[in-house]
Amino acid sequence: MKFDLKELKKISILYVEDEEMIRNQTVSMFENLFKNTFVAKDGKEGLEIFNKHKDQIDTVVSDINMPGLSGLEMAEEIHKIIKEIPIIITTAYTDEEYLLKSLELNIYKYITKPLKIKELTINILEAAERYHSEKHLTIKAQFLVNQQIIAKKEVSKLQENVSLSQREINLQNDIINDYVSYLKLDKNGLIMGVSNKFCIVYNYKKNEIFGQHISTLSENNSLVQKKLLEAIREKKVISFTDTFTTKDNKKMKLYCELYPLYENSDGLVSGYNLYQDTFIP
Repeated sequence: MKFDLKELKKISILYVEDEEMIRNQTVSMFENLFKNTFVAKDGKEGLEIFNKHKDQIDTVVSDINMPGLSGLEMAEEIHKIIKEIPIIITTAYTDEEYLLKSLELNIYKYITKPLKIKELTINILEAAERYHSEKHLTIKAQFLVNQQIIAKKEVSKLQENVSLSQREINLQNDIINDYVSYLKLDKNGLIMGVSNKFCIVYNYKKNEIFGQHISTLSENNSLVQKKLLEAIREKKVISFTDTFTTKDNKKMKLYCELYPLYENSDGLVSGYNLYQDTFIP
């Protein structure tokens, strides 16, 4: 694999090596290749430096056999802080026990000494690129999760508002039904619905008046017909006063408001709501 020096200059590494000569030789090359090279002489110092610069470090390169805290012990502690950070272990040993422990700790690469800088650099680049890619996907996934949470909250809020609005509408309808005399007419003037208050005022049961023409109640049928046509023509609420007759032939002069209804998309009137109240001269 060929590597782009510009890409290497985007990478910051932590290099941990207890042998001073190897450390100095390797660091002198790393400093020319990478953006930042943080250096530690043992595992304890490496862990301290990682804790301090963990948001900058893209890859950890460490010797395995060091006094105090070994490379594998340090790797175990580092992965408790950031599980995904790639760690490359360098060693002069090929002991099977070390290899098994490396696999158990999810070590990215296990490279034997003497180090070949080109090979090590390629592995660092691959490890950093994978780490960046996984971190980007994690951030994106978290963003999407947060967006979904926000969306759910907004939907829930809208549902609450709709529920509240529907309760208000139901309450208003209950008030109108019990305290306002109104009739729902089809486009031909046939009575399709009435309020509870209408039944009290006119002394009709609902099933007795359904399907009857409005002229059944009006003393001046021509006036009502005229107002129906006027509401269609003007496309607005029409007010008028007329005399109406109850089931027991009682005459009432009532103030009326006629609302044209447009329930279809064709723009044609589909019916009317007729609200009535006692006429006050």
